[in-house]
Amino acid sequence: MVKRNRGRRETKAEKRARKGRKPPTSITEHYASPRDLQLVGPLVWVAWSVPESLAARLRAAGRAVPAPVSGRLLVDTGASATAISVEAAQELGLQPVDIGHTYGAHGLQQNPIYEAHLSVSITGPGGQSGVEADLRVSGIRDMEAMFQKLGVKTGGRDGGRLVGLLGRDFLRHTVLTYNGTYGVVTIKIDPGSFAPRPTPRA
Repeated sequence: MVKRNRGRRETKAEKRARKGRKPPTSITEHYASPRDLQLVGPLVWVAWSVPESLAARLRAAGRAVPAPVSGRLLVDTGASATAISVEAAQELGLQPVDIGHTYGAHGLQQNPIYEAHLSVSITGPGGQSGVEADLRVSGIRDMEAMFQKLGVKTGGRDGGRLVGLLGRDFLRHTVLTYNGTYGVVTIKIDPGSFAPRPTPRA
């Protein structure tokens, strides 16, 4: 949205320029140094919230809907599906709907499965846009403690909370550019192909 000066009217040229701007589709993060990017990997600002079906039930019962939990997702090309930190899920009051099994560095692990709503915002010269969807996601424990120990900064801001992983179910709708030499990551999202589906039951 373009802010207009109250002292003058917007010119026709300005109106055409505003209408001609396309919503942004790329996320670009500039890290304080290439080493910071090396230490923690690519990060994306997101917000988790309760799925709309749960929000509707809470409102119908006269109960408050939990506020969204904002933070970072670590881009993980080794993860087939997006995941949420257990701490973020608990803060939202989410209850596990299933148990999933994953293989990692420590072998076979059991993880709670949650239903949650993911919002990814994109800000650029054309304004603000984004993608969002209700997903079935695995819960990962102790993610936030690990992130806090690293103390990585990006774009001159504190890194914030680590609230999950961004997996290949999201990345298959994007072009990911990792510039390790300069500490810059760009994720270009294709809105036309982005149609996230719930993770299949284990």
